[in-house]
Amino acid sequence: MNKIDRRLFLKRYGTVAAGAIVIPSISFAGMPQDEKTFTWPANPPDNWPSYHLLHPDPKGGFFPGDPNPAIYYKGKYHLHYLYRAPEGGLAMAHVSSTDMIHWKWHPTVLRRRNTGCGSMLSGTAFFTKKGRPAIIFSDNHNVMIVFALDDKLDKWTKPEKIEVKGTKIGVWDPDCWLKGDTYYAISSTNGIRRINLIKSKDLKNWQYVGNLMHEDFPVNLGVTANDDVSCPNMFKIGNKWILLCISHTLGCRYYLGNFKDEKYLPESHHLMNWQDVALGNEGRSLGFYFAPESMLTPDGRRVMWSWLFPDGDGTIPQGLQSLPRELELPEDGILRIKPLAELKTLRYDERSESDILIKNVQNYMLKEMSGDTMEFEIVFKPLKDTHKLNPNIHIPRSFGIKVLCNENGKSGIPIMINPSKKTLSVGDVSAPFEYMIDQETVLRVFIDNSVIEAFVNDRQAIAYAQRRTHRLTNNLLFSDQGNMPVKKVTAWKIKSPWN
Repeated sequence: MNKIDRRLFLKRYGTVAAGAIVIPSISFAGMPQDEKTFTWPANPPDNWPSYHLLHPDPKGGFFPGDPNPAIYYKGKYHLHYLYRAPEGGLAMAHVSSTDMIHWKWHPTVLRRRNTGCGSMLSGTAFFTKKGRPAIIFSDNHNVMIVFALDDKLDKWTKPEKIEVKGTKIGVWDPDCWLKGDTYYAISSTNGIRRINLIKSKDLKNWQYVGNLMHEDFPVNLGVTANDDVSCPNMFKIGNKWILLCISHTLGCRYYLGNFKDEKYLPESHHLMNWQDVALGNEGRSLGFYFAPESMLTPDGRRVMWSWLFPDGDGTIPQGLQSLPRELELPEDGILRIKPLAELKTLRYDERSESDILIKNVQNYMLKEMSGDTMEFEIVFKPLKDTHKLNPNIHIPRSFGIKVLCNENGKSGIPIMINPSKKTLSVGDVSAPFEYMIDQETVLRVFIDNSVIEAFVNDRQAIAYAQRRTHRLTNNLLFSDQGNMPVKKVTAWKIKSPWN
């Protein structure tokens, strides 16, 4: 492993995982009878979120992170994520659910001592032509595929190595998908340089195609054709193909485009992570929204998760996954991002107020809507209509909701829309969002202890975490340098799916 490759590996998995690089393979022995199955603790630590998916045993493993092979099969949603197994090396924890909200842990079978691999690094799940679940992954030496042997996905075949005659391919973060009657797979050299594209008709005999990116790769995307593509997930959405992935300098992102001459030709590039991304292991490394993975639901929805990468100060625990997000690409070509519909089943104790006018610099306290495990839906009226009734009302500089405040409305976290800057912001993190004066603006906010996820008009989203300075949970509406009319604000408390 060269110096650049090692740096990327350590950035992603930490120094404790480096032992996985040199651990020798062992013979395949099947699942041990004493395999541990994780469970949610009866009394979780105070800093844990309540309704996000979280690795429940941080002392029993180490550095849980990347969400990995996700697939719907025989009535169950299955998701894996990486963590350091007690015997060494990275393993794939396995959870399943009937609704992507209530998860149950399975025994961890995709691990070093079962598979014969030195480690289980990132990969994806896919279906074979016969409808059999399969997983492609890397053990840091080779690209491997395993095939399911049971309906619960607790038993898998011995890993089969992908080999391309006459060509040496990289082994970093592979992905595989079926296009027509041909399997395509990609991998790279630790996310950089050439992104190898190979193909096969039977998953055994592979042919080298070349670099994934087409020679006509646009020069105005802000990234290059040889940019870091890690944790890739390629799939069809609407009338485009999306490449969901990360860059170790940008965090979670995606390309939209199509295939031409068996190469991928992006038409646009977009970010999904908005925090600064450090180049080393110090400080706030890798960005907060990181390592995406997705699956297709039986009703045709594309649902994704990302790892909420801890910043090292203990604000959030390790092994935390984002709320599931639904992705959709309508005919206008703008990707829609919205919270999973099934999250509504966790709502209770609904409270609402209608026809509110938030006056300039006068906070509107939501007295009956306090809490730190909450969902808010705030519908702001179109200011164009309000202007007709009262020309003296101007567009505010910013407006939104401030959550987790003290009794004086201070020390909270603002979630705000800034029309002039064209941004959605949560705390000190901002993402592009263009406010439309002639349209309703719908802001949805999920509060889960220290973790906040905000969505606006299904066109932008931010995941955020901030250390709590107090335990008070007051929430208020605000408007700065102008009045803002609110059609309706609705709040729900969110029950924990674990209890």
